Amino acid sequence: MDVKGLAQAGVDAFNDRSFREKAKDMMDPNVVILDAPTSQELRGPDGYVQYSEGFVNAIPDLKGTVIEHKVSGNKVTSRVRGQGKFTGTLATPTGTVTGNGNPVDIEYQIDQEFNDEGKVVRFVVDYDMQDFMRQLGT
Repeated sequence: MDVKGLAQAGVDAFNDRSFREKAKDMMDPNVVILDAPTSQELRGPDGYVQYSEGFVNAIPDLKGTVIEHKVSGNKVTSRVRGQGKFTGTLATPTGTVTGNGNPVDIEYQIDQEFNDEGKVVRFVVDYDMQDFMRQLGT
């Protein structure tokens, strides 16, 4: 099984926005999605779509470019550079923030663990929250 290829396919699906249709094919029904900086946890393919939509709603043109994939058994750690403009709406625990057009250029890490069927069972995203908020101008 080419877990590196599966990890890249996930980034590609985010970039072309096909993640909405492909979530059930890519994710195990019981996948755990974790946003490390906030400890927000979602579950299942619908949780993955909801999580991804949060970033797309805030930064509609956001694209990720893989810097590297590191494979260890059935786990892949990907370093990704995300770029776009904050022109949408960001939902926060205290309400929504309207985009101001600020450019966003941030490196983040995705840790994915795959089962024997090649579906993601654990999806953890980590990034510098303070830098992200600074770039958004919030």
